[in-house]
Amino acid sequence: MSSYAQWRAAVDRGDLRRITWVCGEVRILVEEVVDTIRALVAPGPGDSVSLSPTEHSEADIWAAVDQHPLGGEVRLVLIRDAEKLHTFAPLESFVRDATSLTQTHLLFVSAEPDFPHTTVAGRTVLAPHLRLLLDRRRLAQAVRCAPPAPADAVAWVRRR
Repeated sequence: MSSYAQWRAAVDRGDLRRITWVCGEVRILVEEVVDTIRALVAPGPGDSVSLSPTEHSEADIWAAVDQHPLGGEVRLVLIRDAEKLHTFAPLESFVRDATSLTQTHLLFVSAEPDFPHTTVAGRTVLAPHLRLLLDRRRLAQAVRCAPPAPADAVAWVRRR
């Protein structure tokens, strides 16, 4: 799991993962993650799709994830309101078979201020789908956009 500043430093070094889960209370930083990933992935025409479980069925969302890019281009599937998804078995298949859709990037945007978790016997336990992503760190990343430290805020303002 990364803060926005850690994610930004990694991306600036060229380390962009194929699956990103982003959440946080600082929406401008969340949207900067979305905009930066969209610009770096640079999907071809027709290969950028934005879906939400509030507007689309989960079957349609996972079908979009499972599509190959048109003409061999790179594909970006942006899933907003990701915290409202109920089914993550297709994500498990995507992660397991990541070598078959090598040009597809997934970006999950959650409106929640923190990563999905529960408390079990006094311990915080990440939701299984997030644990799945974090177990595959070369493929996936999770970014939480919380209020930045003063030095990080200054760096962000300078970059803008």
